[in-house]
Amino acid sequence: MIQYEKINDDLNLPIKLIRFEGDICEPIHKHWHNSLEIVLPICGAEYGWVDGKYHILYKENSLPLIINSRSIHAFESGRPKPYIGLALQINYHFLKEVYPEIDHIYFKQPDEEVGTLIKKQLFLINEYYETDSNHKDLLIYSALYHLIYLLVEHLSIEKKDKVELKSEKNKHRITSIINYIDNNYHEDLTIKVLSDVFHLSEDIFLNSLKKILV
Repeated sequence: MIQYEKINDDLNLPIKLIRFEGDICEPIHKHWHNSLEIVLPICGAEYGWVDGKYHILYKENSLPLIINSRSIHAFESGRPKPYIGLALQINYHFLKEVYPEIDHIYFKQPDEEVGTLIKKQLFLINEYYETDSNHKDLLIYSALYHLIYLLVEHLSIEKKDKVELKSEKNKHRITSIINYIDNNYHEDLTIKVLSDVFHLSEDIFLNSLKKILV
């Protein structure tokens, strides 16, 4: 079963910044989460798999890789090698507050021009994490809002095949499923277990899960 990853935000901020540095060999298997994720390789050669498409993560002047909310993704490496990189995960609920139409769009991969602008904001956020200022959260928010602006302004595309939720009942069900998985991710959440929790047949539950992963 594809794993759900619970994201715990940093410093009471709506983001989590992950720094990679060292020899990487073990793959990160297919998983998904609500958070939007931006992966930036700085040194080393890795491969990413996002919604069925492979991406070379590092090459000269590498670009950030955008992983949309609820996209199934994985990472792999052929052999141990030094790797340096950043990954920024942005809380879905925060994105929803900042940009209420987030459920109706997805972000395409950036070209060199926009990718360079996004890299600048990622490096700024990384720098601001290390500052000694008592108000560094304001610095982080300034770069974060600029980053979200770049995503929405230059990379957003309306979902053509989006599944419209036809009733408040369906909206409530999907919200409840997401919240339950988020609170119980450490347990063995098989389709049967989850369908029993929500008193649904496995087929109906799978249809609801597909709407979550659209």
